Amino acid sequence: MAHAQSLLLPPLYTETHIVEALTQGRQEASPARLTVQYQIAASTNVMPLEWGSRKPLPEIQFTEAHAYYHTVWQVRVSITSGRYRLSYLRGAVQNYTGSPGAAQLYLDSQSTGIRYFREYVVDANMNNSEVTSWTLEQSIPLRTRQGEGNLVLGFSLLDTHRVQQGNLRGDMLFWQLQGDLRLDTTRGLPAERARGWGMAVHVAVFAPLSRGACVGLWAENLLSAVWRQRVQQIRARVLTNTVIPDADGFLRAAPLLSGTVQEAERRLSIQPRYTLGAFLPRGASGLAVLIHKDTDWKYQVVYVRGSFRLAWSLPQGIYACEWRTGQWQWLIGASHLQIDRVNHALLTVRWTSPLGE
Repeated sequence: MAHAQSLLLPPLYTETHIVEALTQGRQEASPARLTVQYQIAASTNVMPLEWGSRKPLPEIQFTEAHAYYHTVWQVRVSITSGRYRLSYLRGAVQNYTGSPGAAQLYLDSQSTGIRYFREYVVDANMNNSEVTSWTLEQSIPLRTRQGEGNLVLGFSLLDTHRVQQGNLRGDMLFWQLQGDLRLDTTRGLPAERARGWGMAVHVAVFAPLSRGACVGLWAENLLSAVWRQRVQQIRARVLTNTVIPDADGFLRAAPLLSGTVQEAERRLSIQPRYTLGAFLPRGASGLAVLIHKDTDWKYQVVYVRGSFRLAWSLPQGIYACEWRTGQWQWLIGASHLQIDRVNHALLTVRWTSPLGE
């Protein structure tokens, strides 16, 4: 149901940021610098990403237990001075999940057509957002027996520009779809009325271990919420290719949608995100292991040698390479070398420049 979903936001702590914190060890008060970063990522198990430009799609049978399509993009500008960092972020998340029947209905509709005798059991969910945030972080030294670690406290002010949360449940057979739609959306509202305001607290702590090893925990969106988010609430019955009798017994084509639309004000919870990381050095190189948890679990193994990194992410099976050229840092990842077989891909570009002398 639409109101039961927590809002998804672009990540504040990216894998690059976390691996850097683990490998650099003690975080000295750094000189002032400006960082501009762009990130985009897409992931799905329904079809290769490149197929989105094909019309019509090739025939394909969906065989997974559930379907998903997830994209995220963000532009971030950060100023770091001493133990403080101020960041501006503008980003968006699109997240669609569904039953095998929902995925097969989409694939058939985009290829040779919906099968007349095939039954599609549809349960589809949408959770999209676009947000601007201002985040202030402070790094606090922590003394341990093995050396000095850090506690990072962050606070974000959030400004939402778009929210779409909804669910469609129904059944389709003989080209007839009968279902129920619940959708909360800012679409159709004037831009000034579609905005909501919120806050989020972030905590990170990492500490050295023996022989140069390091362990850390990053927690985003704690004690977080968006207040007074205005949305249009749509509650409707969905019927396609269906006739129904009216009060006089005449058969009439049922409307595609019949229900109610009303404007309402909501308080939105925000999905927290956790990352547990560890770094084990070995000579001039080392190995970092990351465990992520937001809506599901993800695992990452990273080989580190200076500013060069090779990463392997599960369960998506993404291979990623990161390197630095002057003030630029690049991260490119994909689940396959052939473009027409890639289901998961990501790109991060970062530029850093010192401020002043």
